[in-house]
Amino acid sequence: MHKDTEATERPELIYGVIEGSGGEGVQVLPAEEVQNLLKGQRAYSVARTWGEFRQLAPSSFVELETQAWLQNQEDEEDPGLTPGDDLEFTTGYPDGDALHLWPQALMLRLLPEKFQQQFGEVSDTTHSGPFLQIDPNHEEALIQALEVEGYALRRNDDMMYGAQGYLSVEELNRLLQE
Repeated sequence: MHKDTEATERPELIYGVIEGSGGEGVQVLPAEEVQNLLKGQRAYSVARTWGEFRQLAPSSFVELETQAWLQNQEDEEDPGLTPGDDLEFTTGYPDGDALHLWPQALMLRLLPEKFQQQFGEVSDTTHSGPFLQIDPNHEEALIQALEVEGYALRRNDDMMYGAQGYLSVEELNRLLQE
């Protein structure tokens, strides 16, 4: 989904009303993005080495973690340096937020601006930056407005909790098989 709402083909959106940064709110993202977030969260939970992480995680997660790893290295003279496959994997983001790879931050980029302005409020976190908060009282109106624009919507609170990183590996695996 792009900020341009004139496109004729709309992706399926998954949404949920879940607890996140700023309290309970509506979170809505393209289904493909939710799947990537679920895979990324699973990779964080199970990968023991960088090789495993690269195999399990979507490329966006691998790119951000590699950048964080490089920033944490003392030897910055080799710009081609990357963590070896056998190196133990630890996230470069100790608070668990892979920068902007969390639903409320992604909504700022992926939800058309007119819906952000009409239904949401931009807030900020100390470490992870800005995010979109949509009051649960706006759920029905937001969903109706998106449907009028041609979006197919499916509510799945579990998927949105998983995308946020709140579920176990077993629960993530179950959701990824749906």
